[in-house]
Amino acid sequence: MWYGKPRRLRRGGCHGELSVAGNTVTGSSTDLLTTVQGALDTHDPDVLVCSTSEIVPTLHEMATAAGVDDFSLSRWPDVDYQQLASRSTYSSYGRVGHSPARYNVPGRAIIDESNTFFYGETNLDGVLDLVSRSKKPVQELAWASIGNVLTAIQICEANDRGVLVPWNSWRHEFYKPMETLHDADRGGFIFAPEVGLHENVHELDFSSLYPNIICTRNVSPDVIRCDCHSDHDDVPGLGYSICDDRGYLVDVLQPIIDARDDIKAAIRREQDRDDPDEDRLAELEGRSGALKW
Repeated sequence: MWYGKPRRLRRGGCHGELSVAGNTVTGSSTDLLTTVQGALDTHDPDVLVCSTSEIVPTLHEMATAAGVDDFSLSRWPDVDYQQLASRSTYSSYGRVGHSPARYNVPGRAIIDESNTFFYGETNLDGVLDLVSRSKKPVQELAWASIGNVLTAIQICEANDRGVLVPWNSWRHEFYKPMETLHDADRGGFIFAPEVGLHENVHELDFSSLYPNIICTRNVSPDVIRCDCHSDHDDVPGLGYSICDDRGYLVDVLQPIIDARDDIKAAIRREQDRDDPDEDRLAELEGRSGALKW
């Protein structure tokens, strides 16, 4: 893994500062490019972790301006880098966000710290754990959302079952009258405590609450309101039936729940050792954090 962080680095600038592979170098464009190329030749990394992916075109433009013809981040001699998507803005839940441009360096994966959720919330071990479960490439998973990764894991389960997956989602919810929506969409209730000093206060925390509800109650779209149990009233207040057959979503989530429980147990065992392995703990905590999300 190689880390590059630009500091006061500008396109076409004569001098700048760059942090690469744990070292900070200040100097001319040629000095910076020589340091970067030397780190690549020494470490030959599979993953490039950058504070921003904009460093990729910036370095190549610097090489062109400085007349450095043999500079390349790529492992392919004929392709230096590719732009996969332009920067854009988007709207989600009433908020406008910014999506930076995305780049590809042939032969290596890029993790852009300014455009990643899972790497920011966990670490590389957490990202690689989800790669093994979702079959998504490292670079794609790094910028993916939680829902995107979970959908990929669901598709893997469907493929294992020999079930065809439509190219685009087309199945929508059944029509519901307003009174059914009112009864079904019941959120949690928060009790407001009395203002003041309280003693003997206890906290109860459910481990993986919603996934465990799904798995223990067999909540899955393929078994809810099934025709074979239409006379059952399994969901209080709604009259929905739930089939006795094991739901597809349960087979997706139960392995994740079990894996996180095993990892958390391994963390406790490592912490209880007289001389815990900090690298091992970081790996386990990264994997546990990724599965939590």
